[in-house]
Amino acid sequence: MATNLTTQNLAQFSGSECLYVSLLMPLKYTEGVKFLIDNGASRVVQLVAMVSTLFKEHDRQFWKLVKSDIVGADLVLEDGDGKEINRVHEESLIFCDSLLEGLEGGLSIWVMDGVMLLPGEY
Repeated sequence: MATNLTTQNLAQFSGSECLYVSLLMPLKYTEGVKFLIDNGASRVVQLVAMVSTLFKEHDRQFWKLVKSDIVGADLVLEDGDGKEINRVHEESLIFCDSLLEGLEGGLSIWVMDGVMLLPGEY
């Protein structure tokens, strides 16, 4: 399903030259996030876009999809205030663990100033 989602493939995205807009998502997104959408992670990206709007008071949002200890995967929102990282929100997702097969350390999506991006694109 998500065979192109590997740590190596995501590492190719550094900086971003264009932003994408979708009627289905309230945030703009970069080429790296478009790659996620095109390669099987569209539901995770849409969930991050929708839920992130509930936490607008956090200027910087660091989302991470990690394999759950029990079943599926956990989508975790952390904020970085420069001194410490605080866990703000967490959701358990069933049937998303297959997205993580080629990704060492999970899948990270950052939200900054209304734009979703991969960490390498910052």
